[in-house]
Amino acid sequence: MDRLDITFDDPEEMPERMSSVARDFAVRPTRWGAYQARLNAVRLGDVALFRIAMTEARVASLDKLGYFSVNISLSRPLWSSLGRHGYAETFARDSAYVVNPEDPFDLGFPRNGHCLVMNVFRPTLDDYAAAMDGGTGGQPRRLPNRLRLDHPAGRAFQRYLTFLWSEIERRSPLLASDLVVEELEKSLLGALLLAADARQQDTAGTVPPAYLRRAVDFIMAHLDEPLSLGRIAAAAGVNAKTLQRAFQRQHGASVMALVRESRLERTQAQLLAADPDAASVTEIALDNGFAHLSRFSAAYRQRFGEHPSETLRRP
Repeated sequence: MDRLDITFDDPEEMPERMSSVARDFAVRPTRWGAYQARLNAVRLGDVALFRIAMTEARVASLDKLGYFSVNISLSRPLWSSLGRHGYAETFARDSAYVVNPEDPFDLGFPRNGHCLVMNVFRPTLDDYAAAMDGGTGGQPRRLPNRLRLDHPAGRAFQRYLTFLWSEIERRSPLLASDLVVEELEKSLLGALLLAADARQQDTAGTVPPAYLRRAVDFIMAHLDEPLSLGRIAAAAGVNAKTLQRAFQRQHGASVMALVRESRLERTQAQLLAADPDAASVTEIALDNGFAHLSRFSAAYRQRFGEHPSETLRRP
């Protein structure tokens, strides 16, 4: 299993060093100041998985990708012009940005953006889709540019991808077996296809109201600030009770539970990406809106099974 762990300070170096997991793209920082990015990546057969942390930038392909790329934000919302459609959309916790092989790639990273990515070559996914359908030849597939993660199959795919990445980070002994890696790759492809199935997308429930998306986008953009249900509801343009009911119905959790979970996930992503000799748990926790450090530490350990300082020191 090939593995990459690289830190970049030159955006022109990044495409060349990432050629084994992604190709034919350019990075353009959108803010003045030092550029920094950190990449952790592995190859599982014909599937590449990687986690990238980067300063504010735009990543664009130089040509059609030639492979599927599934991008899930782990921090603030990503944005893209959505392939062939040409209009900008944001992608927060409830959806993944998917690039089809025949599409150009155009992804905007927010400040301190963190993203989990799955790349898979077209023949591999097409052949596996044909096998799932009981056929013999893989017909070209097209996945939705917005892959919904707010229905059972979408959530299952996201959980499985997150689990697999956690095993990669821990250098799990499972990954030492080629046979196990092959089965993990197949399971991941199956989970992706089930999540992208049009019937799943169509029957996932009613389309979330616009104010719900505004609320999620506002939360993701202001995690480092004091947030209350009233402030979030005002930003979404709806009263607090209506927003709370909609959140419970759509996400199965309260508004403030999503705030807490998002802060914890972004904190973990930043701890993993930070230099342990230059960063501190306290600074990162405060930057993510945790004012009570003892409560933060307890919540972090309960959520991730280790102390924040252990995450920071992890290779």
